[in-house]
Amino acid sequence: MTEKKLVTVILPTIGRPTYIQKTLSSILSQNYDNLEILISDNLPKIPKEKIIKNISDSRIKIVERNKRHDFSEHMNLCINESSGFYLMILSDDDLLEPTYISNMVKAFETNESVYVGIGYQKILDEYTETLDFNANREKEMKIYDGISYIKNDFYGKRNAPIYTYLSLFARKYDILKSGLFKNYEDGSNADNFLFYSLASKGKLVIINDLMGYRIYKKSFGLSTPFDNLYAATTKYNSDIS
Repeated sequence: MTEKKLVTVILPTIGRPTYIQKTLSSILSQNYDNLEILISDNLPKIPKEKIIKNISDSRIKIVERNKRHDFSEHMNLCINESSGFYLMILSDDDLLEPTYISNMVKAFETNESVYVGIGYQKILDEYTETLDFNANREKEMKIYDGISYIKNDFYGKRNAPIYTYLSLFARKYDILKSGLFKNYEDGSNADNFLFYSLASKGKLVIINDLMGYRIYKKSFGLSTPFDNLYAATTKYNSDIS
């Protein structure tokens, strides 16, 4: 048997211990055990005990920041501090199906031309406790030519119901080579650009395992000042073109 490659799950948080317990639980329940769970608190002075409470696992590594970092700067710090051959980024309030990571690794190990992967995403509201693993979805993973997917996605012709690219899965080496997260205003579009940068190198995979992506009704609308969002989007569109 070949040795399982280490997967680092990057879990950035901003002092929100309410949901992170369930997110951690879904990571620790994965049937792929060679994990490093890197929790990075981007809001100083939140004690470790409040973040993980009674959860004890040697795979968990908590980084406490001494100041608040911009989105892209924070994500790039996490990537550079990770030890995994593969990296996955997960928000501190999302959920994973137990087979998610093992099937993602399998997709990469059996398709060397794949540079980036995402799962089948299901939107959760602020009250949802668990994922419905029997939800309607594609039955098999799909592999796409990266450039074709980017063109379709950029012009609104998505091949799958994807809502966020922050949850991307890739080799650390390829992420570093792609230039990490770009420093757009307030982090707007930074995850999209990194995803596109990776996909442009070859192929991308969408596995059928579920990732629950949480959205809050109270936060709908622009949380970023319009001028900042406009500047970020203008620069992003130019870079993608």
